[in-house]
Amino acid sequence: MPPVNDLNRYYTQLETQGKEMLTLAITDHLITIGIAVASPIILGVLGFLLKLYSTISLHSKQLEAHDRRISSVMHSVGKMEDKQYSIVQKLPPK
Repeated sequence: MPPVNDLNRYYTQLETQGKEMLTLAITDHLITIGIAVASPIILGVLGFLLKLYSTISLHSKQLEAHDRRISSVMHSVGKMEDKQYSIVQKLPPK
């Protein structure tokens, strides 16, 4: 029969290795669960940012189109004003 000290040391080593393996297994499962939970959250945030970017892009295009319309109208008003001024100058004095 082997000495008791050697047997106790062997069982202690087995117990320590078992605890380490259990800790590694639990850590591995927690990491897997964490990734499974984090992936949809990250995709949701990226989707939200993409939607926000497209909305901002759409609004900036609409603002540019509005600015072009305003400048066109201002140009037309300027032309009408010049035409009115020339008509008024051509009127004979009373």
